[in-house]
Amino acid sequence: MGAGQRRGHLRWELSRNCSPRRRVLRGGGCAWVTSRPGAVEIDSCHPLPVTLTQLSASRRQNIFTAGLRDGNIEACRRVSTNNLQTPRLTLSPRQLPQLGCSFPGTGGSGLRSGVETDALSVPPVFPLSCVVQQYAWGKMGSNSEVARLLASSDPLAQISEDKPYAELWMGAHPRGDAKILDNSILQKTLGQWIAENQDCLGSKVKDTFNGKLPFLFKVLSVETALSIQAHPDKELAEKLHLQAPQHYPDANHKPEMAIALTPFQGLCGFRPVEEIVTFLTKVPEFQFLTGDDAATQLKQSLSRDSQAVASALQSCFSHLMKSEKKVVAEQLNLLVKRISQQDCVECMACSDNTVRAGLTPKFIDVPTLCEMLSYIPSPSQDRLFPPARSQEDPYLSIYDPPVPDFTVMKMEVPGSITEYRVLALDSASILLMVQGTVTASTRTAQATISLKRGGVLFIGANESVSLKLTLPMDLLMFRACCLL
Repeated sequence: MGAGQRRGHLRWELSRNCSPRRRVLRGGGCAWVTSRPGAVEIDSCHPLPVTLTQLSASRRQNIFTAGLRDGNIEACRRVSTNNLQTPRLTLSPRQLPQLGCSFPGTGGSGLRSGVETDALSVPPVFPLSCVVQQYAWGKMGSNSEVARLLASSDPLAQISEDKPYAELWMGAHPRGDAKILDNSILQKTLGQWIAENQDCLGSKVKDTFNGKLPFLFKVLSVETALSIQAHPDKELAEKLHLQAPQHYPDANHKPEMAIALTPFQGLCGFRPVEEIVTFLTKVPEFQFLTGDDAATQLKQSLSRDSQAVASALQSCFSHLMKSEKKVVAEQLNLLVKRISQQDCVECMACSDNTVRAGLTPKFIDVPTLCEMLSYIPSPSQDRLFPPARSQEDPYLSIYDPPVPDFTVMKMEVPGSITEYRVLALDSASILLMVQGTVTASTRTAQATISLKRGGVLFIGANESVSLKLTLPMDLLMFRACCLL
């Protein structure tokens, strides 16, 4: 077919084993997308003449037979193009999905005039370059695991020793949309790619979360205390976003789960009341900020029901959090404070809603935080979330919290294993390599992907990945997904 005949045609890849290079020609109300042989050229007229060129004989026969089975598809005569015998079919736009294609009005991602599109019928696997957040509480320079992972995965990365590297964001959040490290993919970021390829999320995830990746995967490197904070549920998030969108940027809830990479300490929830009463007695600075009346109310609640305990606990906490900054500083100067340095991976719903009440230069909303908390005291061990061991994979541990948005998998593979298969899931997922060096391959990719410490891989739904160890070193990997 000559160049003049190409204008007004769309070349759509059908082969599963391709990574097409695309460019867009604007003209005739259509876009023409180039790729390697094994494609379909689609004219924008109705009905659409489809010429199947340079396909294997078996693939031609499969597609031609599929056309013959549908009474609405007219099988046309075979024609010779460049000495290749090619069947010619006439299709209406709504019949294109039978060939794994879509067009305006036919469902799927569709094609728009002059707009680049990804036409792969199978969700691909590709590496990501992820966003670093330099919050003040993060570890400095190369002391940070976030910085070390970044430097290991990207030899060109420049680590500033005088800057904090607090969080590595792996996902499609608007404030940290990961870049795609594959020049054959038109979209530059993961969020853009998912928007045009929503089927990669998996059918259940796509329908439940309106075509969006529901989780945000992170690595945290903590030097100093994070802010005193809590995250709103769905109902409160919608209310806060409506009232103050500049401080609460979305209407989503933000359940979180952290998995330690190094020895890690965190404060979560409220201690048993008996322990709090003991500290009120032994730490006078604590009782000073709480106030004598609130402290007495809490001590008296020990002999009463859970509702009285919750009310007394809320009174104590609210008095503490609403103390004047100067008074708090004076009392803190009387105490010896030790801060642990620690690293973890964290996963959460894709939200950036945080209600803060102290230890931060950011917006503080003490009344909302004091009002929104659940004042249910419990031992610290009750806050731990143990993983479940996989029945299918001896190297896999699964952290599956009681929220629909995310699940995290931990894979610890001994260096004696030469090849490890990452199982296919009915969910898009993001894989982080914390330790080890492998080459990754899939049944749909033409080339392997080198993956080493700090490397991040996006894996489309229903796609398995084979990892071949290039060094006899134990692997440590974490994978975030959504198991509905």
